[in-house]
Amino acid sequence: MKTLLLTLIAGLSCSACYAPQVRLPLPATFPVISGATPVPGRSVGLSAELADGLRGPELGRGEVRGAGITVGLDDRFSLGYVYQETSDVDSGVTLHVGVHHGRVKMRLGQLFGPTSEVAVHAAFGSSEHVVPGVQDDGLHTWDLAVPAELLLSGRPGAGGGAARASVFLGPRIVLEQYDDRVRPDQSFHIVLPGVVGGFHLSAGHLELFIESTLAAVPRNSYLGVPSGGKLMVMPAFGAQLRLGAPFDWAGHDGR
Repeated sequence: MKTLLLTLIAGLSCSACYAPQVRLPLPATFPVISGATPVPGRSVGLSAELADGLRGPELGRGEVRGAGITVGLDDRFSLGYVYQETSDVDSGVTLHVGVHHGRVKMRLGQLFGPTSEVAVHAAFGSSEHVVPGVQDDGLHTWDLAVPAELLLSGRPGAGGGAARASVFLGPRIVLEQYDDRVRPDQSFHIVLPGVVGGFHLSAGHLELFIESTLAAVPRNSYLGVPSGGKLMVMPAFGAQLRLGAPFDWAGHDGR
């Protein structure tokens, strides 16, 4: 009985440590851009995100989850970092691929009136996964968007706890470089132009974003199997806990 118990414990321990030696597709993500206001304005925010992305050279759809931190400067700039992750299950074992994602936003001004804002959003993503003899892949993405946001309801100023709702829309382009170091001839570079739009709700210390990107996915081929060549809608959801005052829509006098 003692031998059987020890064997069972050893078997469970080995199964917990076992990781199948399989190839995992790296995700090119379309995370939230958080509209055109530099949330969190002039403080610090902690965020959780859920978004879709293109996975691997097959350009299939995949779900990406993430959490991060963002710092706002003088209602003009924001700088953030998000760690994102995808999951696959193989032989009963859940495997993960991580993505490091940095982003910056600069508010350009109230180009369409006192309840509007326009900004430039730029981001960089990086991911890699190595399984000796099976996979040695690296992925880099560059993301650029120019959203315009319009305040629909709520007081423009930064004071008070009243909820404020706004919508935003703008062009977006993502550049993807996928490097397959096991099969170098399968490496590729694609350009993903599109449009991003969404809804922004600010209530108390909570900022919520519901977004979608309509992206034109070009044709690609991996090991002779074609993919892409179509329009795809990439939804994203983000929630940020803001530690300071909200963005001050009324404090810029057209700047």
